Amino acid sequence: AREWKKATTYFQRSIQYLSQSPNNNPIYLEELVDTYLAAAVNHAYTGSMDSSKKLIQKAKNILQPYPRSNLMFRYYFTEGTYYDRIAQYDEALNSFSRGISLAKYYNDQHAINKLKSGLHDTYVNKGDYPKAVELMEELIQSSSIVEQDKVKCYKKLYQDYAALGNAKKSVLWAKKYITLNDSINTFVEKKDILEIERRYNDAENKRQIALLQTEKEKAIDSSKNNRLLNWLLGITSIFFLCLFFVGRLYFKNAQKLAKQKEINY
Repeated sequence: AREWKKATTYFQRSIQYLSQSPNNNPIYLEELVDTYLAAAVNHAYTGSMDSSKKLIQKAKNILQPYPRSNLMFRYYFTEGTYYDRIAQYDEALNSFSRGISLAKYYNDQHAINKLKSGLHDTYVNKGDYPKAVELMEELIQSSSIVEQDKVKCYKKLYQDYAALGNAKKSVLWAKKYITLNDSINTFVEKKDILEIERRYNDAENKRQIALLQTEKEKAIDSSKNNRLLNWLLGITSIFFLCLFFVGRLYFKNAQKLAKQKEINY
């Protein structure tokens, strides 16, 4: 419930922003209608039926010149959801059915599946479980249905059969639901584990890179120090060598001077 209320704030901001755009911009109109309808569904789920109805009417006014627009899929789903929430089940069934017909015209399987799911829920709320079961068993045969949606269908089927008092089929679909749900959860858990491992490996690689960089810097510093030391030793050696030759030269000159003095005397 908290998420729905939080979404209401986001939708209000989006509508306020889009309402400032020029009316003759097709992109603006499409985004505005889409936001109206998404916000209307959100209001229906939170029980704000008056707000939902007003937004549906705003979307309808914009879409009226475009009865074949692909946004009509969303419109019929939203309208059906609104009617279902106020317990006007026949109107809801009509909205969902019209949406399915249009989606079939465009061969939009995703829209068909979503609208059929809404139609199923209305049959359940109306108490027409045979129709609900028939529709759901038809829906799970769709080649475009994803595993996450299929597991929801399995759950609805075992609940529908339980409501009909058919324990055998209820248990059958309950087992299928548990098996597929566990498989999905295991897959999700594996993905989470792999993500944790990836982050760990990234961190470990970064740590190793940092260590190598530190070692490289130490090696460079050590090399620099060694070169400096060698340079100092070389300079010192040259200095002492020069000192040695100067001393030797001085000693030889001193000997020559001493001998010269002896000759003079």
